[in-house]
Parts: sequence; C-alpha cells; structure tokens
Amino acid sequence: MEISIVYFSGTGNTARIAEEIAKRLEGFGHEVEAKPVEKVDPESLKGKAIGLGFPSYGLCYPSILEPFLQSLPRAKEPVPAFVFSTHAWASGDSLVCAAEKLLEKNIMAVARESFKAPSNGAATFFHKEHIMYRKMVKFEPGLRRKLDSFAAKVDEAFKRFQEKPFVDIGKKKWYNEILGFFARHVMERRLYRDFKVDKKRCIGCGRCVNQCPDDNLVMKDGKAEFIRGNDCLRCMRCISICPVDAILFGERTRDKERYKAKLRDKLLKEALSRGHEVSGQCERRYTGRIRTPGALPEEDASHEHDGVDQ
Repeated sequence: MEISIVYFSGTGNTARIAEEIAKRLEGFGHEVEAKPVEKVDPESLKGKAIGLGFPSYGLCYPSILEPFLQSLPRAKEPVPAFVFSTHAWASGDSLVCAAEKLLEKNIMAVARESFKAPSNGAATFFHKEHIMYRKMVKFEPGLRRKLDSFAAKVDEAFKRFQEKPFVDIGKKKWYNEILGFFARHVMERRLYRDFKVDKKRCIGCGRCVNQCPDDNLVMKDGKAEFIRGNDCLRCMRCISICPVDAILFGERTRDKERYKAKLRDKLLKEALSRGHEVSGQCERRYTGRIRTPGALPEEDASHEHDGVDQ
C-alpha cells in the first residue's frame, strides 16, 4: 500500500519518530514517504493511505495543522489512516481530535499511538542536574518495542480496512479539556515568555527567520527580531537551531543548554539501542531506504539528514 506520512515537528522528535515508523512499514512491504506538513500539497495525497504525526502542545495538536486539515479534499471512498504524537507530559485528547478532523474528510483513523519524547522546554529551562531535566529530557523506555508494535498494528489494521472499512477514533476524557486549558493558558504562557533576540550575539545568519514555521521572526538591520513575541506556536525551533544561542525565552534561558539536533539524535539512539536484541519482525525484514523529503532544523549544516518537534 502507498502511504504518505505527514508530520509537523518543531525540533525533531516527531520527525524522527515518523522516520522510524516509516522504516518499519516499509519492512512490511508498504511504499512509504514521510514529509513535513509545510511541504505537503493536500491534493498530492489522493489515492494514498495517510499517517499524521505531531507533537502534543497543551494536550492538543498544533494549530499549524489546522489549515492542512481543512484543505484536505474529501475522499469519495473511505481512506485508511493512522495518527501518532510525541509528548513530554501527556498527549491528552490530541489523537482523538486529529482523528475526528480526518473523519470529516472521509479519512478513517484505524490506529493511534503517542510516544514520550524529550521536552525541549525542560532541556532549555533547567540545568542537567535538575530533577525536571533528568525526568523529562529522554525518550520513553521500550521505545523500540513500542514502534515495532505500532507498525505491526497499522499493517494489520490496513489489511482489515481493505476487506471492510472501519474507524477507531477513541474517546475524549472530560478532564483533558480542563487540563489542556490550564496547560495552554497558564503553564505555557508562564514558561514561554519574554521572547527576544540578543542582538550582541546574533550573527545575522537568518536561520531562525527562514525556518520559523509560524512566520514570527524577521530580519531587521541585519539582525533577527520577533514580530509577535510569544504569540506563536512556541515550538522551540528558533531557540534550538540558533548557532550562537542568541534566541532567549526570558533571561532564565541565557547560557542554558539548548535542545540541539546532536542531543536529540543521541537520546534517540540510546533509546532505540535498548531492547535491540528483541526487535520486531518488521525491522528485521526492512532492507530498503526510507525517503524523507523536506528538511529538519539541524545546528550542523554538514548533517545532511532531512526531516524536525517538541
């Protein structure tokens, strides 16, 4: 089956998970392509099964997905899909909400999963010795097995769908709406504030401006500058990819470690290496090469790996 995985990723967690899922699905014989939502034409998805991935922001899917979901053409015949997310605290009802949006287009989610991933916020706001850093800047234990299991579940669900279309959206939990409101309007606004550029450090490379998915940065007099302050996705991409750490989310982030690509990939490699001896059938069968168009923010231009979250 031809599958197109569409994802949004701020600093790379979701993109890496999308790639791992794609590898495993290719191992089951599917033809898979993974692309960031910023580079996807909804019309190009006609006739393909769909995977939708995103980081959970405030227990919801990111608002940047809304235009994409609205512009998806309604399928004449039922289309199978799966949804997945990455989260630091919890995914809330984000998977259910995304599945409901897809169903409006006759695209039926048949499998869903959320993967615990490092918090780019905790990596930036806290020192390595802090208990919050140690608890939150890591991928979940058993990640390899969970990826194997999810890919196998998707493959089996797609086979069943070809025999008879069905949908498995899940159910919302009443308390997630309250927790989500608190997370978005209290916690996030308290933590992600005072966005500014240290003009003395900024070298005017324009990287943050070019890669901001919410168009919240502009070059002015050779230096980067925020347009709307913290009124944006707060995806942490700009602060993570700046080569000289000139982006600040308040003074508390000055001289703190950033969640860079090297740290992310190191943590992912460590997580995937655990349980390697019991890797699933789908990974053992995989011999092909994943195609992942688009580019993730990387702090090292020599790292030629395409793909970006949370």
